[in-house]
Amino acid sequence: MYSVPFDSVTLKSIITGELDSPKIDYANSTIKGKNFITYFSNLKYRTVDIDFTDVSIDEKETLLLEYIKHNSTANIEQLLASVIKSLFYQKGYNLSLVDNSKLDIEFLQKSILTNSEIEHFVKENEELIKALCDILDGTLLYAIKNLNAYKEELGDFITNNIVEEKQEIGKTFVNLFQNETFNSHYYASIPKFDKIKYFDFYFDRPIYSGKTLMTYITDGCIIFPLLKMILDNSFTPQQLQNIYEETNVTSL
Repeated sequence: MYSVPFDSVTLKSIITGELDSPKIDYANSTIKGKNFITYFSNLKYRTVDIDFTDVSIDEKETLLLEYIKHNSTANIEQLLASVIKSLFYQKGYNLSLVDNSKLDIEFLQKSILTNSEIEHFVKENEELIKALCDILDGTLLYAIKNLNAYKEELGDFITNNIVEEKQEIGKTFVNLFQNETFNSHYYASIPKFDKIKYFDFYFDRPIYSGKTLMTYITDGCIIFPLLKMILDNSFTPQQLQNIYEETNVTSL
């Protein structure tokens, strides 16, 4: 196993592609928490296998917390799996049922926290997880606003419930839209439109390495194609509201 920071020989092997998916010893790494995420974000290394042997629950929770708040688009699968399970728990999904999903078990078992630890983490960080859910739910408004059929009917107006300021949430959440498990289940339960907020900072600005959020929701995410299919028909806003009220159920 390797600890971080890497020595010069290991770093060269990673940069040249000779070393693929190094196993990282988190307990014996001198870089931890936020700086650990920043380190791999700067390396732009996508495949990392982190060993959490002898790492306390507090340390793991701190790392997960920093990942949600991190100001990068770093994609660390073990942390992303933990975020997804936290979101599912926040939305009221039964984590034991989630774990029995044959299509999702391979990814979700990468979570660095057990189900009971996920529950504790969410309860201890309820406001932060709720804020993340609010942004993810708001993405529905963002997707609708950018559909031609909607613009032709109603222009740029989407809601008066606009939040302009940056929240405590970072940018790593964009990786959720490329994840099959998240896409398959999160939007199975959709809040009423009048409760959804539009987050100007996260939606309308090119803050993701010069890209906007549209790049992420149109590449591998089901939101945009699904809404396009619906809005290609001439539905009124009230009809749209009715559609989402009728589909406000969970598939888990």
